[in-house]
Amino acid sequence: MMSLTKSFFKTFLITSSVSFVVLSVMVEVSSSKTVQQQRSFRSSPMLYIVNGTESLIRESKDGFVYCYSNLRLPGRPSPLAVLWTDPQGKPLLPFSKVDVKRERIFSVQQDFLRPNAYLVFRNFDAALEGVYTCNLVYFGRLVSSQSIHLKMFRPTFRVVALPRCLTVREGGRILIPSPVTGDPERPPYWRRIGGDEDMSTVLQLPTGLLVQDIQESAVYRAVARLGGGLTHQQDVTLSVLQQDGRVKELRSKPRVVTSAPSKCLRGPLPGLPLYSSSVVIANDLIADMQMATCCNSPGDARQK
Repeated sequence: MMSLTKSFFKTFLITSSVSFVVLSVMVEVSSSKTVQQQRSFRSSPMLYIVNGTESLIRESKDGFVYCYSNLRLPGRPSPLAVLWTDPQGKPLLPFSKVDVKRERIFSVQQDFLRPNAYLVFRNFDAALEGVYTCNLVYFGRLVSSQSIHLKMFRPTFRVVALPRCLTVREGGRILIPSPVTGDPERPPYWRRIGGDEDMSTVLQLPTGLLVQDIQESAVYRAVARLGGGLTHQQDVTLSVLQQDGRVKELRSKPRVVTSAPSKCLRGPLPGLPLYSSSVVIANDLIADMQMATCCNSPGDARQK
């Protein structure tokens, strides 16, 4: 009986030792594979931002930046994920958790064929500029990252909206604001539409058109050169207020659309959205031409 018991314990100890060795080997092999995998992550490129490392984006435009990984590991859900972070290092909110009517930048994460994620922006402006980072995460650990610098494209000049009509007292003077801001290659010019073509009482300044000793109501046309032979024009009516409070009518009716004298402004207020649609189109043309000639690059973010 004693011999049988000793034999049993001996067999048990041998089996336990073998099991322990096998378990140790399995843990070591698993650990070795994890280390090798992490080394493989660090030794080979795994993330690609299709839009490059720097991208110029026009103001108020919508678009996206695309990032994907060339790795694919088995498992559902996949242990790999591609995540975007903002210039402060904070993860961008996913599309499923944002109010797209309010949020102007967010991410769209996917796992189709390869882990990937979009950085989506709306109504881009200077507040969204900065370095954004695409991160590859493996079981919650960062294994690779790539960055892209988003910059707002700033044309050398812009067209601004002018008021259609201004009121000035008889014999007075007024400065009609310039139709452009910034540094255009060629300055805008002014013409008087209809009536006396004598321009001796006006002075074209960088800040606008100074009209002095005003005696008659008149329409002045501001012509801004956009580039490529294109121009943008705006008409401003100067309505003269007589001493008795009445408004002088135009001597001749030019074939332009003018506001009623009673609705004229008492002073120049540049930026009023009276020519908003044409001004937006003009500024789009300026940006398009300048980006095409001097600032475009293959890495520019795709714009909608």
